[in-house]
Formats: sequence, C-alpha cells, structure tokens
Amino acid sequence: MSIIKEFYNGNMRPTERYLEKNSNMSGLCDKIDANIKSACGDLSEEKVKLIKLIEEQYTELLCICDEESFTYGFRLGVKLMCDVFFGKSENFKADTF
Repeated sequence: MSIIKEFYNGNMRPTERYLEKNSNMSGLCDKIDANIKSACGDLSEEKVKLIKLIEEQYTELLCICDEESFTYGFRLGVKLMCDVFFGKSENFKADTF
C-alpha cells in the first residue's frame, strides 16, 4: 500500500511511537513519574488532582506543539522539493528532462 493510502486510512500516526526500554527518553519518563509521585505523597487530594490536571494540560500542549512542528517540517520538506524540481538558476538555463 502506498504511503498516501496509509495516511488516508489512518494507519500512520507519526506521534504514536513506542519507547525503547532503557533509552534516554524512557529513563526521563521514569524520573518524571517518580518525581510526580514523590511530590504528591504529602499533598491533599485536592492538590494531587491539581497536579494531575497540570500534567494533562502540559501533555496536551506538547501534543499541539508536536503537531505544529510536524506540519511545519512537512511543509518545509515540500518547499525544498519544489525548489529542487522547479527552482531556477540566475546564471544557467533550466535543465529539460
């Protein structure tokens, strides 16, 4: 199946990837989880809910940033391809294929 059909059918989700165990990202996620649990240990239920809400909102913000970055990068890549295929030189005649 072509990559365009994969996108159309919803089979490609660039932001949904699995972390390798013992990777830098995996280790950092573990540290963040441990720190949140540690910070919540002495707090009231209300404060714990507030921290969880902040965590959810921050995750949502990161997802929006990821989507924007992906879109920007994709557009930049297409612009580069267009320049390669259709760009003109100021000094030479365009190649004809």
